[in-house]
Amino acid sequence: MTSVIKKIKYDSIANTFVGFPTPLAHGIPIKEYYKTDSFDILKLWFSSIEKSSLLNVHMIQPLQYSSQNVIPSPFLLAAYGTNTTTTADDILQRWWYIFNQFSQRKIRIIGFSTDADAKYLHAMRLISGFFGSSPNLQLHQHPLAFKIQTTSQW
Repeated sequence: MTSVIKKIKYDSIANTFVGFPTPLAHGIPIKEYYKTDSFDILKLWFSSIEKSSLLNVHMIQPLQYSSQNVIPSPFLLAAYGTNTTTTADDILQRWWYIFNQFSQRKIRIIGFSTDADAKYLHAMRLISGFFGSSPNLQLHQHPLAFKIQTTSQW
C-alpha cells in the first residue's frame, strides 16, 4: 500500500467517484461502488465517508524463459483506494481469488510479495504455514502450491 493525497475525483468514463476507500467483498474490491446520479447521495458520501489515505496496487511480473533475451515487463492488475481497515483475512481471500482466476486460465502463480506492511506479512506467514496457519485457508497444502524440493543432505 502507498500513501496518497486525499482527494475525490469524478471519472466521467465510468460515471463513478474515485478517492473513497473501496469496500471489499471477500477481499475483492467492489467495482464501481461509488456510482450515483444523486447529488444527495454524493453529499452523504462526502459527509460520512473518509477519503482514501492509501492506494493498493497489484502488479503481475511474468517469469523470464531461459530462451528469452528480454525480461518481460510487469503490468498492472488492479489499483484502488483503501484505508487501514483491511485485514490479513481480506488479503488472503484476495490472493486466493487471484490464484484461482489465473489457474482457471492455465496461468501459474508461484507467489505473492509485498512491502513490509504488517497485515501483508501476517498474511504471508499464514499462507505459507510458517509459524501459524489459517483454519479456513490451507493454501500451502494445495496441490498447485509452489514447493521447493530440498535435498536430505547438504
